[in-house]
Amino acid sequence: MERTDPMDRPAVSALAPRPRVMTRLPGLALAAVLVCAFGVLTGDVWAGEGFALDRVVMGALHGLASPWLTAAMRVVTASASGLVTGGLALGLGLRWWRQVRQRAEAVTLLVTLAGSAGLGQGLKLLFARPRPQLFPWLTAARGWSFPSGHTLTATVLGGLLAWLMGQRLSGWRQVALWVGAGLWVVLVGLSRVYLGVHYPSDVLASLAVGGLCLLVALYVS
Repeated sequence: MERTDPMDRPAVSALAPRPRVMTRLPGLALAAVLVCAFGVLTGDVWAGEGFALDRVVMGALHGLASPWLTAAMRVVTASASGLVTGGLALGLGLRWWRQVRQRAEAVTLLVTLAGSAGLGQGLKLLFARPRPQLFPWLTAARGWSFPSGHTLTATVLGGLLAWLMGQRLSGWRQVALWVGAGLWVVLVGLSRVYLGVHYPSDVLASLAVGGLCLLVALYVS
């Protein structure tokens, strides 16, 4: 009977794919953290109580007010308006839809953005938190305050574009795309607080909800 040399047996690769559940654990852990954060924020809002940090942050940002900074913040906040983000998403969605290989990306972009917008409006109606009245508003605003719609839109759109477009990039270009998207989201959130139309807790809640929407889109697509 011929004996097989142990050296001839196929080795188990150290780089073998991990079970699918293992690759999803980090995402599930992040989702749990975001849910907990949103729960903490909504607890006080639901009870009609404020956050001490809200007044501190808003007071600090208001102390930096200047004509040029106000103009810059208005531009930043306008970049996350429904007209701008909706037009950008629709344009990219139609362009990707014409390319058969990118139709899934088009659907992911449009469905996730529309779904998050609807979710944000539903949460506003549910919590019905009045907008802050600590300082005169530096831009026009309407509707309820919690969560911040501009910040939610920026989080979802910025994250989706960085994820979908970043797959075709590598190296410093991919890093620059992610950094740029993250910086835009942060600036939009700061602009809403600086302009006096949102509490910092509104912005933090939007980051949590937006992150959850991105995770759902990532896992479903």
